[in-house]
Amino acid sequence: GMLYQKVKRAANLKAYIDTIKDDLNTRTERTKEEDKPLVYVGGVAFKGVHGIDGTEAMYFPLTAINAKNIADEAGKKEPYNMDIENIVKKNPEILFVDYNGLELAREDYQKNKELFDGIDAINNNQVYSQISYRFSALNVELALTDAYFAGKVIYPQEFEDIDIAKKSEEIFNFFLGENYYETLQANGMEYGEISLEK
Repeated sequence: GMLYQKVKRAANLKAYIDTIKDDLNTRTERTKEEDKPLVYVGGVAFKGVHGIDGTEAMYFPLTAINAKNIADEAGKKEPYNMDIENIVKKNPEILFVDYNGLELAREDYQKNKELFDGIDAINNNQVYSQISYRFSALNVELALTDAYFAGKVIYPQEFEDIDIAKKSEEIFNFFLGENYYETLQANGMEYGEISLEK
């Protein structure tokens, strides 16, 4: 803010981010661990694109909503490749796939459907999108909208009042001054169920 002589704008952004983070945490912090579904995020891009194995420990959209991310169990704090057999063994109930790695994830699935069909999330059609929030740098507005969508999927009752399109519009307008979600949709990226079938 000082660098760009936008001190007030920087303060408003920080306050807004803190409000969003508080809201996400308040909605989810009281959920008992045993009541949380196991979740996994694949297709996460780091040093290039990755398929199902590309994931991230301490993935912000999941940590912000106190989700149970199987990638955290490795004790890491960064993106990494999780062994596909280990993903199947952990058996996530909900699977998110980042659009950056979606095509590679679909290739992974096509190569070994029998293995992947052992995952409850795939069997039960609980596969959903995430929009990458890193393009050379962190895009905070996308990280926040990702968190709200993940919250709606993982905790439907706690996020029942949230319309993801409207919430995304609010967040994008505050950060960017425009409804960037419409641009994402026009380019084939939106929040919702996805298929690993080609």
